[in-house]
Amino acid sequence: MFSYLKKNKTTLVYIPLVVYWIVLFVATSIPAQSVPSFGVSDKLNHFFAYLILAVLLYLTFSFQERSMFAKRNAGLLTIAIAICYGILDELHQMLVP
Repeated sequence: MFSYLKKNKTTLVYIPLVVYWIVLFVATSIPAQSVPSFGVSDKLNHFFAYLILAVLLYLTFSFQERSMFAKRNAGLLTIAIAICYGILDELHQMLVP
């Protein structure tokens, strides 16, 4: 499976990350009162949203071949980027009515 992912990484790794990140940004730009309730706690929604982002980021770093630093430190980079994005997204949500 990993060889198939490596061979098709643009389609199977990079594009899903970009698409998911755009969807996540758009979803967090919707005012809270306009979002339908799914009967699941807000914390659980955040957990799964960022879990998916983290998995996609980790795959992106793991399957890229330009930077050995990024490949070796995929976990740390994933955590750092997810935390930074989470902070920026919370600041962005303060501006959403």
